[in-house]
Amino acid sequence: MYHIAQLTKSYGPRLVLDGLNLAIAPQAINVILGPSGCGKTTLLNILAGLDNDYQGTVGALSALSASYVFQEDRLLPWRSALDNVAFALLAFMEAPAARAKATGALEGLGLAAFQHHYPATLSGGMRRRVALARAFACPGQLMLLDEPFGALDLKTRIAVMDSFLELHQGDCRTTVLVTHEVREAIYLADSVLTLSGAPAQARDRFPVQLDRAGRSFASPQSAALEAALYASILA
Repeated sequence: MYHIAQLTKSYGPRLVLDGLNLAIAPQAINVILGPSGCGKTTLLNILAGLDNDYQGTVGALSALSASYVFQEDRLLPWRSALDNVAFALLAFMEAPAARAKATGALEGLGLAAFQHHYPATLSGGMRRRVALARAFACPGQLMLLDEPFGALDLKTRIAVMDSFLELHQGDCRTTVLVTHEVREAIYLADSVLTLSGAPAQARDRFPVQLDRAGRSFASPQSAALEAALYASILA
């Protein structure tokens, strides 16, 4: 386990994280579930090394190289899908290798026919897939995802989540994904860690022991876990 201990963060007089203690399982999908505005994005920014003004420790997580999927796609509008992915890889490899790896990543997400399209011509689900391709193509030991599916309609969201799970199965890097959607958490997680409202404190940890092949939104098998998660975040 990776351990986050007594993590505290303030913006001026406003306390956002209040002595947060979390255990993050390696090579697993750790979903952080909490209400909007409770500090989930702040936590990811700290784990990504984008914010070093905090108290406490994130332990060995701070030494891991990270890929970050933001709430927004953050694609360069003047570059094609292929060039958006390849551009992120230039820090790690030469241009021909970057384009080859980017091509493979897009093909793996069903975007081979759209790799030369620009973001404005892609649907929301396609842009999310490009962002995921970019994150998985970049070498790293830690993947951070900030409500990456929230802007999608339900049908598209499930399809993109399935693509994410398929990619993660072949590239089991340590993953921290934040959401405020209980059913999304159950669908994706190996374990769910619940947070209180702001200032965020850790509440509970729930292993998700449902078989992945049988998971679906609002399935009877997940009803008890769903009720427990709602009780935890609403307490």
